[in-house]
Amino acid sequence: KGLIIILLLGLAHFSSFSFLAPFFKDVAHFSGTTISSLLLLYGIAGIFGNAFAGYSSNLNVRYTFAFIGLCFAVVYFAFPIFAIQLPGAVILTALWGFAFGAFPTTANIWMFVHAPQAVEKGMPLFVGFFQVMIATGSLFGGYIVDHFNANILLYSVLSFIVIAMITIFTWSRGLNNPKIVCEN
Repeated sequence: KGLIIILLLGLAHFSSFSFLAPFFKDVAHFSGTTISSLLLLYGIAGIFGNAFAGYSSNLNVRYTFAFIGLCFAVVYFAFPIFAIQLPGAVILTALWGFAFGAFPTTANIWMFVHAPQAVEKGMPLFVGFFQVMIATGSLFGGYIVDHFNANILLYSVLSFIVIAMITIFTWSRGLNNPKIVCEN
């Protein structure tokens, strides 16, 4: 169940991330300096997302995934509309960076919490899964951009997010973090 959620969120991100800089250059017509600054902001926001996920996932990993999915959905829906102006680009790029920074940390914690007996066996699977997401996402994103455009890509990956959110709140209901009891 967790791997399906990870796959869907990862496919959405990796399908669209490669086209972030071209979107800023070709659609928003930002300068190279502005694009570099936005990508730096993306990375800095990712650090904060990573820290957030470390804390939040330890409280409830399922709701953290839902929050990440919501952040991705807001970004993918609003990007073609608001990221063509610098203030919108700054806010949405920071939110996208934050969400992606939180994504791998939350995915790792999901595995540690829900399969603690299989962590060593699961790590190679996890790494391979990320490689598949990157390759498949890039293939899908490239196909959509080649045959349509980047805006269609951003709207099409919303379908992955919607399916992931449905999965989070249906299939994985009850998969909350186990309660830890301290005995004195």
